[in-house]
Amino acid sequence: MNDKLIYISAGEVSGDLLGSEVIKELLVTDPYLKIKGIGGSNMMVQGLDPIFRTEELGFMGFF
Repeated sequence: MNDKLIYISAGEVSGDLLGSEVIKELLVTDPYLKIKGIGGSNMMVQGLDPIFRTEELGFMGFF
């Protein structure tokens, strides 16, 4: 049983694109890895279990 969990977040579209590639490669290394966080449709296609969707937040930069 694998109980490894990673949180990842992206606040806008370019982060979602980059995050999707990171998730894709992480799951090649460990297909049972659980990935949660904030992201959009690109990250969700690769396996993200979203806490919030990027489209719902729409922020960029610091806050």
